[in-house]
Amino acid sequence: MRRILVLVMAVMLAAHIAPATAEPFGTDVTIDSGPIEGKVEDGILFFKGIPYAAPPLLDRRWQPPHQVMSWRVRRETFVLGDPCLQMGDSSPKPIGKEDCLFINVWRPAEKGKDEPLPVLVWIHGGGYVVGAGTGPDGITDGSKLAGQGLVVVTFNYRLGRVGFFAHPALAIEDPKYTGNFGYLDQIEALNWVKRNIGNFGGNPGQVTLVGESAGGASVLALLTSPLTTGLFHRAIVMSGGGRGPMMGRKMKGGTPQNPSAEQLGTCFAVICTIGSGPDALEKLRALAPTTLVGDLNFLDDALELLKSVPAQAGTPMIDCKVVVDEPGNVLSAGHAARVPLIIGTTDVEPPLYFPPKQDGYPYSYFGSDYLKAIFVYGFMPTIATINIGMDMSMHEPARFAARMITKWGNPAWLYRFSYVPEKVRLFKQASHADDVPFLFQTLDKIPWLKPFLTENDWQASRAFSTYLANFAKGPDGNPDTNGWPKLDGDPTNFNLMRFTESGPMFGEDPLRARIELVQGAAERRPPRLGCAN
Repeated sequence: MRRILVLVMAVMLAAHIAPATAEPFGTDVTIDSGPIEGKVEDGILFFKGIPYAAPPLLDRRWQPPHQVMSWRVRRETFVLGDPCLQMGDSSPKPIGKEDCLFINVWRPAEKGKDEPLPVLVWIHGGGYVVGAGTGPDGITDGSKLAGQGLVVVTFNYRLGRVGFFAHPALAIEDPKYTGNFGYLDQIEALNWVKRNIGNFGGNPGQVTLVGESAGGASVLALLTSPLTTGLFHRAIVMSGGGRGPMMGRKMKGGTPQNPSAEQLGTCFAVICTIGSGPDALEKLRALAPTTLVGDLNFLDDALELLKSVPAQAGTPMIDCKVVVDEPGNVLSAGHAARVPLIIGTTDVEPPLYFPPKQDGYPYSYFGSDYLKAIFVYGFMPTIATINIGMDMSMHEPARFAARMITKWGNPAWLYRFSYVPEKVRLFKQASHADDVPFLFQTLDKIPWLKPFLTENDWQASRAFSTYLANFAKGPDGNPDTNGWPKLDGDPTNFNLMRFTESGPMFGEDPLRARIELVQGAAERRPPRLGCAN
């Protein structure tokens, strides 16, 4: 009897001290459009291909997103939805569909604490003409980010002429229309998050918006838009500019040298043998999807006419509704959302802006600092032009945006991404978009890089990803309590965090001399695109 009693007590003690099994979150969730079922893999619960708006087909082409039709039967959400219509990288034929407004959600499979999790919403890049929230390559799969204690959201938005298109016939249908349908999709996705993310265990009051390239420029557009109040609470801009729009023009009132979006849309319609009569919009909406994204099958002279129009057709515009001005002007005036910001660039960025052509080009752009510019940028005008364009487009605007956020009372952190995987350093520098797989910790999703990865590469990825995840998670947005101070408002302070081959390093920007020159020139130029101009 004594032996049995001891055995019973031992079992009870073991049961008492054994760690309790964590409670799973549950794969069934009900959102405002109906019940859905997710799936668990490697400790992460995901929901893919959830429609967040109705398919923008037929008469809904070039209209704001409509409410999705609800359903009653539980819907499996195990597979990514189709990307939006675009030209593929290697195929001469378009890929994707117009029925593409899908959203994806990842979170830890275990419930964890009772508090809702911070939310991180990703906006993909691709020049507004290619890309997807999460593609089949898996580079922006949210699993590793979600594993840090976040609810991660990615989504598709309309691209190219389907997403950004203006034409006088649209103004006849709706005098208050905007050609920025892709931006309206992004805003609708954020509204979907606000309404539904609590059902996934996310906190709709702690949403961080992050994007890279065109996605970063989108974050800036939404940060400076009057239509996004309360939809996000922190922002991360990766290689998205900070002064002028990455790609943009006025919706109306252009010139032959800088045509408006409506002029480009009218030119496109003419080439498609569509005029501007009362049936123009019906004919435009009847165009085949392949025609809209560039596989136009026109006569050679018609193609040459289209090519003679300056680029950026099918990209955002200053519409005075969603986008009221250049982001830099809105930031300067203090009219942007008052939220904490992380903003940064990579070592090598695409030059989207260049100095105006004039005698002494490109150094004459700097006026009385002409000789200093020659000394700083070097005596080879071609190389100097590229570096000046890079600084004008990305490096200086990022610092400017951080300064303006700080000026109006919110914290900002500035970075430069310089890390290159160990075994390929002889062949490349840290370039545009190289930081994306480091953020998502998906370096092994890059086929050519996977065989060369080292533990140091993964360590660099974890460090960069953790800083940005901490920004989304912390109570005040601080990505690190010690190693990465926020900007202090001192205009002579050129410190930033550099993610280097030796690890994260905080200190003075090695490009200081270049950025000081570009900053001075930028402050002398007049505003270009705002609705008041």
